Amino acid sequence: MNLLTISTQIILAIIFFMHSTQSLASQSLILPLKAKLIPSNKLSFHHNISLTVSLTVGSPPQAATMVLDTGSELSWLRCQKTPAAAAPSFSPSLSSSYRPTPCSSSTCTTRTRDFPIPASCDAKHLCHVAVSYADASSVEGNLAAEVFYLDQSNSFDNITFGCMDSGSSSNPEDLKTTGLVGLNRGGLSFITQAGFRKFSYCISGKDSSGVLLFGDADFPWLSPLNYTPLVEMPAATRLPYFDRAAYTVRLEGVRVGNRLLPVQKTIYEPDHTGAGQTMVDSGTQFTFLLGPVYDALKAEFLRQTKGILRPLDEPEFVFQGAMDACFRVELSRRAAPAMLPAVALMFRGVEMSVRGEKLLYRVAGMTRGNDGVYCLTFGNSDLLGVEAYIVGHHHQQNMWMEFDLSKSRVGLADFSCDWPRKNFSRDSKILLDKCSFSMKDTSTVVLSGTNNRFGFDSILVLDVLTVVITGLDQTFKVWRIKVMPKEVERRPAPVETAAKGGEYEASPVLSPSWVLIINCVGCELDWGIKLNHNAL
Repeated sequence: MNLLTISTQIILAIIFFMHSTQSLASQSLILPLKAKLIPSNKLSFHHNISLTVSLTVGSPPQAATMVLDTGSELSWLRCQKTPAAAAPSFSPSLSSSYRPTPCSSSTCTTRTRDFPIPASCDAKHLCHVAVSYADASSVEGNLAAEVFYLDQSNSFDNITFGCMDSGSSSNPEDLKTTGLVGLNRGGLSFITQAGFRKFSYCISGKDSSGVLLFGDADFPWLSPLNYTPLVEMPAATRLPYFDRAAYTVRLEGVRVGNRLLPVQKTIYEPDHTGAGQTMVDSGTQFTFLLGPVYDALKAEFLRQTKGILRPLDEPEFVFQGAMDACFRVELSRRAAPAMLPAVALMFRGVEMSVRGEKLLYRVAGMTRGNDGVYCLTFGNSDLLGVEAYIVGHHHQQNMWMEFDLSKSRVGLADFSCDWPRKNFSRDSKILLDKCSFSMKDTSTVVLSGTNNRFGFDSILVLDVLTVVITGLDQTFKVWRIKVMPKEVERRPAPVETAAKGGEYEASPVLSPSWVLIINCVGCELDWGIKLNHNAL
């Protein structure tokens, strides 16, 4: 639902696991995501990182960098009427599969009913749509259908999206992305049209990278998730301030350290107008609370950090229009985050703990003497004129977040999101030989190929004598495999005997700690992964 500016780039790896007996929508799929530099006034909320995914659209495919937004329904691309127009954009005139939507179609008359701005009919009898945002920026154009490619071999036909050929924005940074991919629960969201009933993401707090997964996250290394139910609103119920398509959960309390904020529980519940719902949104960076809860949080955080943090004491300074709990922190002082009280968001059935470095955010370019200026990463929704609680992705760092539409729930678990990013990478320059983890009797290590040149979706370790390689990409079918003791893990020469994808080769090694080296015939680099087998 929203975007902003930062000086780092995010890479979220995306992976696809093929099961030939299943339909495409029932498979698990991951694509490469990045963080783009987006202006601080882009959409409804101000935040610093916009997660983007690189797709291709049309026939022949055209590259598109799209903002990943669980707070929006309609996916849209910036369209140009002539191919020579400024990039990045999509040129419908160059695509043979582009199909504009007539205003008489049921897609235009029925499926757009949840849009804040009703669809209309233009002079060419095409379905006209407009999307506007709280900062007065907007885009508008025609609904259309196209083929969207998630990679070279997996596509979705007839995806309805907005082909936006005009808009209004005061910031040229808006031109850095081609559009937006909507992932909420609405009927025209990408996740709904593609038929996926579950997706997950995991964002690293260390380097702002991670993974995005469409489908089941059935991995042996993933901890069990804790779930909170989604709030359902009957289709016939229309409340002016309630977004029925959002991922709405029940916030039941906020705790600072061991102290529960002294506010009435009813403040966390939506009122008769729908104001006060709690939404989980990948398009917003920080977390925003309604005024009474924010004020109580700010007061308690200041009380518990007295003597630890030095308040900025500049009442006129409000970071990004909604965050006024700011502090002066010595730039050389690195121990402060560990001394701060954790803030727990208490949802029904599960808690999200915000602690350490996730509590404070440095204001870029702002110093006071030898001090940097840091602000609490919670904002006041009232100052933005938004009647809702928003849980932003900054507070979801190092958590596996799962959105399960089939069971109407959101799952989460603390997780080191740096690990899957390394192992799901498609970058041929990254080796896997620095990863270690615990294994039990039978474990599966899930990997992906490099730059579509070769690939394998899993290594099934049956025991230390048997390794099964399952290939995704059929370009390179021959693999050379060797299991080595830990003491000789420095890239030994592989065995000469080759095994084809889907077959296995046994190596007579028995060691509690060992290394698997895989070489692909014709590939530039070897791949290796260090496995600690604690069961043997």
